[in-house]
Amino acid sequence: MSSNGAIFPIGNLLTMATMKEGAKPAEPYKAPAVQKGPLDIINTIIGVTPKVILAAVFWEHFTAPLSSGAATELDWDWMGPIFMRDMVSTLLFCGFWDWLLYSDMSPFKKRMQPFKMNPNQPPTGQQAHDIFFTVLATLCASAVEIFALNFLANKYSKGVDYYSLSLITSDYLSIGLLLSLTYWRLTHFYIVHRAMHPWRPKSSFIPDVGAFLYRHVHSHHHKSVNPTAFSGTAMHPVEGVIYYTAMLIPIFAGAH
Repeated sequence: MSSNGAIFPIGNLLTMATMKEGAKPAEPYKAPAVQKGPLDIINTIIGVTPKVILAAVFWEHFTAPLSSGAATELDWDWMGPIFMRDMVSTLLFCGFWDWLLYSDMSPFKKRMQPFKMNPNQPPTGQQAHDIFFTVLATLCASAVEIFALNFLANKYSKGVDYYSLSLITSDYLSIGLLLSLTYWRLTHFYIVHRAMHPWRPKSSFIPDVGAFLYRHVHSHHHKSVNPTAFSGTAMHPVEGVIYYTAMLIPIFAGAH
């Protein structure tokens, strides 16, 4: 993560628009294995700040079912718009980047071709696979969001205090949690991702749950051998639910 993340996607689009025809990629950037000093941490915070601002701007929209009390009941009047919002956003965002990089009608397809790690066009079958499983994962994200809103709404309706659900009760620590968003998000990702790869336990009495999860769940994600904009979250629904539980962490850290 670097400060470049602070201007995504504007910086990416400007780079593409001003790039000279025939440009070729330089030596691939190799991120350090560990952050070595305060500047690395500052860069990480700068990179995540726009996401925090974006969340603050849309806070009232995202929490409307909670503040109105509608979320105490599972009703399509408030759940439907969440599913629709997430689905439309996913299709528009990923569809835009797929069009920009792969469509014959895009002015950037030829210009960006040398920068692809895999020079071949993604096959139609894989594109269909990625879109299908990304849509399923998005539905899972919506379901986790709805669960969180319903859970909190019912707690609040019973007079449960805001901070009684939190392990962190300091506003300053909550702000610190938001600024360090990348760190706890990546920790969550590493744990759930590693759990879905073979564990290879030394004892035969311990079942290799990771191998089972990889074979039946996580392997769907690894079928995206030629990545597209839809590949990042092209996951089995089980993995989708687990992956998006990251959004529940702030509930127990006073940041909700």
